[in-house]
Amino acid sequence: MQDSVAVVFVALGRSTPLTLIAAAHHAADAHPQAKLFLVTDKPRRWSKVFPGEVVAYGRKNRNPAMRDLEAKFPRRALSADGYWIKTIERLFALEALQGLVAEDSCVIHYESDVLGFVGQDLLTEMKRRCFRVAVPLESLEAGCASIVFSPNLGALRAGLRSLEEVLFRSDVWVSDMGLLAAAASEGKIDVLPTRPEGSWEVKIAGNQRKYLFDATALGMYLFGRDGYHDGGEVTSGFRHPDFEYDLREWKWRLEKSYLDGESKSKIVVAEYGGEDYYIANLHVHSKIMPGPFVKENPQWTRIIEEANGSAGRKMFSAPNRYNFGFSLTLETFVLAAKIACRLFIRRVQQQSWRI
Repeated sequence: MQDSVAVVFVALGRSTPLTLIAAAHHAADAHPQAKLFLVTDKPRRWSKVFPGEVVAYGRKNRNPAMRDLEAKFPRRALSADGYWIKTIERLFALEALQGLVAEDSCVIHYESDVLGFVGQDLLTEMKRRCFRVAVPLESLEAGCASIVFSPNLGALRAGLRSLEEVLFRSDVWVSDMGLLAAAASEGKIDVLPTRPEGSWEVKIAGNQRKYLFDATALGMYLFGRDGYHDGGEVTSGFRHPDFEYDLREWKWRLEKSYLDGESKSKIVVAEYGGEDYYIANLHVHSKIMPGPFVKENPQWTRIIEEANGSAGRKMFSAPNRYNFGFSLTLETFVLAAKIACRLFIRRVQQQSWRI
């Protein structure tokens, strides 16, 4: 019997990359039985291009912790279309699934630049091993929501309450990565394996496979780092400083991926130390999507050759999508006024309490 599963993307604000559409189409192919959702505060922008159900996210859906976060860190709220706040808020936006899927449905959230390869057999194993929300960690200090798994809606709500507790008790800024790492260190959420020594063995079509999940390191090596960090230039082969393995020593290839017992697409496989590791998701941090797995796709051929050192690394120009200054838009002006009012009310309440 197949598990009921909802695959969810989130797009908040204006800075969501258009890679979301390519990632969503890939997810639709990889999860043919799943319900595909996009939770967004810009439903008109996405409704005609997203290959699934678009869920409008508005003021009534916002977790109160987000308003408190804006009041505590107004610079984060007002710069770059609220980018920093929204990286955290997108996790809480998953609660918008309430009433749209069954309580016992598994939930998989992919970031908008992530390719997922989670078939039914791996999904069943994830549900068997994880009783709480689960994410991959790049290090003990940095979690990553490249993929977020929850075995059911109840576990999702509990996981988000745990993240909310971390936010409320912190007087210093905590990023989404720090937030996830803190919750994992306290045992409030589960961890998906990112290193060979922690890989999961899963029986797929009668064969045992070892699976790894990608926080950021594997995708950065295969596809490069976001051009924002390197003057708009993207080259594969980036080595994440927190990932202790030298990925140049791994041998990369594409192999048939068995979904629901049938070979329907391909999956990236890395051989290391005499063992094969199947990659459950890939974080395309560079935002340069490689295209679908079709026969002799030259993009994938080049990616694998570059990863194995059998071809020179090609440099690409990536547009700078970010503006980390203050955005002088009507939305920003209104938000600034709201934050000022909240701060004023808080100060008055504090003064009244002292009196």
